[in-house]
Amino acid sequence: MNEKLFEGWAHLSQNEERKHEKFLTKIISEFMLRSLAFDVSQLSPGFPHQLGLDSSARASSYIERFEEKLQTEVKFYKRAEDLEQFVSSLPEKPWASQDTFFAVATTSNEHLNKYITKTDEVNNICKYRNTLNEKEFVKQRYFEVDSIFRHFRNALAHGCIRIVTDAGSQKLFFFDTNPADKLSAIGLLTFQQLGDWIALNNGVAMNVIDQLLDDNI
Repeated sequence: MNEKLFEGWAHLSQNEERKHEKFLTKIISEFMLRSLAFDVSQLSPGFPHQLGLDSSARASSYIERFEEKLQTEVKFYKRAEDLEQFVSSLPEKPWASQDTFFAVATTSNEHLNKYITKTDEVNNICKYRNTLNEKEFVKQRYFEVDSIFRHFRNALAHGCIRIVTDAGSQKLFFFDTNPADKLSAIGLLTFQQLGDWIALNNGVAMNVIDQLLDDNI
């Protein structure tokens, strides 16, 4: 990872933790302790089961709904080097960006891969068409959904987050790295967008999220 990328980095101060305690507790509960990343948390069945994403079409639909609800495009890259190229287009201090963003290097997962190969969709491809490219397309859609949950969970678990206040709006900056210390995800989302993400995943009544957001003003 570019050594200069996060110069001036600071973890949450005690004041920030206290001020945003209720909302951060909700975020940590939803996205770390009960992460929907596949086979990560014993408190969660994982996104295919909880969200009913049992086909590549539904996985693609989830990404579309995510982008529509949060009004932010998720940028997926196949290599960490490509992701770092995207970062070069951001401000010198990415958390100071005026625009929200979410970019990840899509990663495969052995356990998820085994699950995918047993789905009816892949079995039908193998049985009737046996097209390698089509199977890879299906797997990629699952890996994309898994990656946004997995990397955001890792950022929270490893403390790679920073709260930013901009014109009265609170944002959460986050990033994740892979075992080779290459950047694997980076994002900046408002508290409102994170609340919308929770609502998307759980069908939570927005008045519940609004109350959490009000507590942070």
